[in-house]
Amino acid sequence: MLPVFVRITGAVSDMAEIKAVLLREDETLAGSCPAAELCLPASRYEIADALQRARISPDHSKFCLLNICCKIPILANYLAKAVSLDGLNLLAHRLAALSDWERTAYEGMLKTRAEWPLEELVNLTYNLSECQVATLYSDRQLGKFLAQQELLPELDGVPKVVQGWLDWARVGAYKRKAEGGVFTGGGYVVNDATAWKQVYSAALPPEEIPVFDTPIQGIFRAHTENRVFDLPASSHIDEQVVMQVSSSIPPLERMLEPYESLVYLNEAARELMKIPQDAQPQFKAVLEYEGCADLTQAVTLSQRLEQYGLFPELDTPEDYGKWMLHSKMKASEENPALELLSLREYGLAWMARNRAKRTRYGMVQKR
Repeated sequence: MLPVFVRITGAVSDMAEIKAVLLREDETLAGSCPAAELCLPASRYEIADALQRARISPDHSKFCLLNICCKIPILANYLAKAVSLDGLNLLAHRLAALSDWERTAYEGMLKTRAEWPLEELVNLTYNLSECQVATLYSDRQLGKFLAQQELLPELDGVPKVVQGWLDWARVGAYKRKAEGGVFTGGGYVVNDATAWKQVYSAALPPEEIPVFDTPIQGIFRAHTENRVFDLPASSHIDEQVVMQVSSSIPPLERMLEPYESLVYLNEAARELMKIPQDAQPQFKAVLEYEGCADLTQAVTLSQRLEQYGLFPELDTPEDYGKWMLHSKMKASEENPALELLSLREYGLAWMARNRAKRTRYGMVQKR
C-alpha cells in the first residue's frame, strides 16, 4: 500500500462516492507537481491510470490526496488523517453497495463519534444490520412517536389528559440522548448492535484486501446477453451483440459505445495486445496527443508508436523550456541571462517548433 496524506474539501454530486486529486510530491524540472483526478470506487486499471497521469512510479512514489469530496458530505470530515489509497477505494466500493436505508444508518452512525479511522469507516459498512432507522426528523416527532407506540415506560400510569400537556420535544431529546440516537437527512438513527465485525484492517497486506473487480485477461471485457468474454478470445467466437464493455486501458472505454460487434472488438483487441505493457502510458499519451476518439484510429496509432516520444517528467511548458536549455542548448545553470528568460514562452516556442504537446501523461513529441 502506498502512504498518502489528505486535505479535505466539500461534497460530490455525481456517481462517484469519493473524489480526490492525486498530487505527486516530487517536483519536475521547473518545479511543478503533476496531478490527476480520481473518482472512487475505481477499477484497478482506473487507479493505475490515475497514478500514471500523476507520474507516480517506484522512482517517484510519494504523493498526497487533495480536494477530497464525498457523496456523504460529513464523511470528508473523518478522512483528514493518513490513509491508504487501497483502503479508500475499498470504502468507496462498500458505500456504493449500500441501500438507501443502510446509507441513512451509515450517515447517522458517523455522527455518533468525533473520530473514525479509515479502517473503522470501512468496517462500519459491515455493522449496520442492527441499526434502527425511522422517518423522524425532530425531537418533538420522536417523543410523540414513542408515546404512540407505547415505547415510553416512564408514562405508564400517567393519564392521557396529562400526557397531552407534555413537552414532546423535551421527551424526545431525553430519549435520544439516553439511547445515543441522531437525526440525519434521511431520518432518525439509533444503533442496537452489541458486537462489532472486524473485516478490514489497515495492517492487511494489499493481496488480502477485499477486491471488487477481477483482472481482465486481455484488452476488453465484453458483456453479451448470455456471456462475458475477455478479449482477445483464445478460441473462435460467433457474432453477438455487445451490451457493455470495459477495458484494461481506460481511455479506450470512451471509444467503445458505437461498436456492438463482438467480432470487431476481438480483432481490435488482438492488435492492441501487441502493445508492450511498459509502452501503455505512451499509447495513452499518443491517443490524447492525436485527439483520438475512434477505436479504428486507436488501433492504427498503436502500430505507429515509434513515431512519438513520451517525456513523462516534462509536465509544463516551463519544464520543456528548461529541458531544451540544459539538455539540448547546453546552457549553464549559472548563466545570468537565464534570469531574464521566460521559461514558459521559451518552452511554448520550442513546443510549437518540435510539434510537442502536453498530455496528462507527460509531454509528447512527434519524431
